[in-house]
Amino acid sequence: NGQETYVPVAVRQVKFYRRPAHGDSLHTHATMRSKNSGDQSTLEGDIILFDEQGQVLIEASGVLLQSLDGKAQDYLRQRINQLLYRVNWELQAYDERRRQGAFRKNWLIFSGHDGSGLRLAEHLRAGGANCVVVTPGQAYKYLEMQQYELSPSVPDGFYRLLKENFHEDDEAAIGIVYLWAMLAPPLNEGSPQQVCSVDQDLCCIGVLHLIQAIAEVKKEANARLWLVTNGVHPIEAQDRTTAIAQATLWGLGRVIVYEHQDLRCSLIDLNTVSSEEQSTTLLKEICADDEADEVALRGERRYIARLVRHTLPTEQEQEGTGFQPDSTYLITGGLGGVGLRTAQWMVEQGARYLVLMGRSEVTEEAKKILRTIREAGAMVSVMLVDVTQRTQLAQALAWIRREMPPLRGVFHSAVVLDDSILLQLNRERFLQVMLPKVEGAWNLHCLTLEDPLDYFVLFSSAASLIGSPGQGNYAAANAFLDMLAYYRRQQGHPALCINWGRWGEVGQAMKENRGGRLDLRGFTSIKPQEGLTALGSLAGQKLPQVGVMSFHLRKWSQFYPKLSRSSLFVRLLEEIGTEGESQDGEWFLTREALTELDDEQRQAMLSQYLGTQIARVLGYTSAQLEPRQQLHRLGIDSLTAIELKNCIGADLNVFVPVTVFLQDITFEQLTQQVQHFFCQSLS
Repeated sequence: NGQETYVPVAVRQVKFYRRPAHGDSLHTHATMRSKNSGDQSTLEGDIILFDEQGQVLIEASGVLLQSLDGKAQDYLRQRINQLLYRVNWELQAYDERRRQGAFRKNWLIFSGHDGSGLRLAEHLRAGGANCVVVTPGQAYKYLEMQQYELSPSVPDGFYRLLKENFHEDDEAAIGIVYLWAMLAPPLNEGSPQQVCSVDQDLCCIGVLHLIQAIAEVKKEANARLWLVTNGVHPIEAQDRTTAIAQATLWGLGRVIVYEHQDLRCSLIDLNTVSSEEQSTTLLKEICADDEADEVALRGERRYIARLVRHTLPTEQEQEGTGFQPDSTYLITGGLGGVGLRTAQWMVEQGARYLVLMGRSEVTEEAKKILRTIREAGAMVSVMLVDVTQRTQLAQALAWIRREMPPLRGVFHSAVVLDDSILLQLNRERFLQVMLPKVEGAWNLHCLTLEDPLDYFVLFSSAASLIGSPGQGNYAAANAFLDMLAYYRRQQGHPALCINWGRWGEVGQAMKENRGGRLDLRGFTSIKPQEGLTALGSLAGQKLPQVGVMSFHLRKWSQFYPKLSRSSLFVRLLEEIGTEGESQDGEWFLTREALTELDDEQRQAMLSQYLGTQIARVLGYTSAQLEPRQQLHRLGIDSLTAIELKNCIGADLNVFVPVTVFLQDITFEQLTQQVQHFFCQSLS
C-alpha cells in the first residue's frame, strides 16, 4: 500500500558487466515478488542497472528485502552489534605465565622522592643492576651518583640524561620505568586549577620528551619501556577511579605501541595504596618481561586487558531512553558535522529545546541545517562559548537555567585535531588538542553536578581505545573522557562514553583525505544513521564505556604487524584465526631468505621488496620505481614512514629509523640504507 518501508538484508548474486561512461544517466528496472505467498513482510526480487543505450551494467539477483514492521529491527540490531567493542579485564594467575625474562643490567627509573620508584630501584640494585633514578624538578641537575633531577616540560634534559648515562654506542639492554604520572594529584571539583597544566607535564609531556630522546640517542631495539599509573581502572568491586588525570597516559601509550613498536611499551595500572607489597608486585611484573601490553595489578592478582565484542542489551534489559519535550539538551561542538547530525536526531526523538555550543561562527551550511531543525518545531539556541574557559561556560549555563527549561542532557562532542607522529610533536601542540576534550569535559562535569541530568554523553574516539598512529595527543585527550565516565558513575551521576570510529560524510576524519587512508587500512566509516542508532541504543545501558567502530583487525594488522601478538587484541584474533600468511599475489621476503644471498642479489631483492611495500602503504596495486625517484614525491609522509618501518622490522627483523624515510633521498639510496642496516644486524 506504499506505507511500508523495507531495507535490503541479503543478495544472492551480483554480476558486474561494465562501468558507466562519465556523465551518463543511469536507469534501474526491478521485479519484486513476495517470498511467501501473501506475506508482505519479506520481498525478493531482481534489479538491473543499465545506461541510456540499454546496455546492462550490473545485475543483482535474489535481492531480499525485509519490512521494518517485521524482523528488520533484528537485522539492524545485528549490524549495530557488529560495531560494538569494550575492554574486558581477564584475571591471569602468575603461575600461568612464562619463565622470568632476561636480566637487564641497566635501568632508568622516573620516580618521586619516595614510594614505589625508590623501592623498585633498591630491589634492582640489590640484584646487581645499575639503576639511575630521576625525579621531577625545575631544571636538569645532577644530584649524586645515579640520581638526577629534570623538568618534564623541557625536552633538552631528557637528551642530556640519556647521552650522559646510556650512549648510543652502548648495545646493552636498558629497562625504563616511568612512574611520574603517579605523582599527579587527584582532581578536585572545587579547585580552579586546569587539568592540562602541571598534571599533564607529569603524565604525558614527560613521556613525549622521553620518546623523542630515545629515538635520538638510544637504539629503540635495545630499550624496553613500562608506563605505570595507579587508580585509573576500576577492575575489582572495591576499586574506584580516583586518578582520571593519569588516564591520558593510557591513550598515549596505546599510540606508542604503533609508532615505536621496538620499544615494546607496556602499560601497568597499580592500586591506589602505595606499599612494599605493591613495589614487590611491580618488580615481579617488570622482571618477568611478559609480552602483555596492558596489565593491572591488584595485590597478588594480575589482570590483562582484552578488547572484546559488546552486545546490546535486550529490550527487556535496557532502560527506557528518550528526550523530554519540556527539557533542554546541550551539545558542545554542536556546530560541527557530528554535533549537527546529533541535534537533528535528538529532535526526531522528541527533543524540543536545544543549545548548540561552539567557538566558531555559524557557517552557511550549518545555518541551513539549523533552519531545518527549527522548522521541525524545535527551539535552538546557538552560543559561542569556549568550554575550556570555566568562567565563560558558567555564565552560559546560568543563562540556560534562567531562560530555558531544565537542563537534562549534556553531549560533549567538541574536538580539535593536530595530527602528527610523536617525534614531530611539541608540548604546545600536544596540549592544544587536549584542551577541548579534557578541560571542556571536566568543566562540564563540575558545573552541572546540581542539574537534574538524565544524560551526560562524552564523544570519545577509537584512538584512545585501540590507539591510532599520528594521534598521540588526540588519543591521550580522549582517554581522559573514557575514565571520567567511570568516575561519574561511581559518584551516582549519569555518564556514557562512546569511543567513536570514523563517521562517514561528516566529522574531522573526512578532512585531508584521512578517510581514504583509513579505508585502505581496514578502519572503514560508519554511516551517520548507524552511529545515531547506536547512540540511542547505548544511552540507557549500564556500561559506562563502549566503542562503536567498523574495524577489520586482519587488514589493520597488515600495516602494523606486531599487533598480531598484542594481548589487547588476542580475543579478536582468535575469532578471525591467527594465520600470518600473506595475501594472494603479495610478494613476500623473509630475513632467512635474504641472509642466503650475496650483496648484489640482496640489493635486487630488497629493491623489489621495498617497491612492493611502498606501493601497498600508498594504496597502489603496484609501483615501478626508478632508482633516482625521490621518495617525498611519491607521497611518503610520517604515517606511511612508520608503516614501512614496522613492516620491515616485522619481516626482516631490521630496525630502520623513521627519519630515514623522511629524508630527501632516492629509492636507490633507501635500498642501500636498508641493506646497510640489515648487514649491521648480522654482525
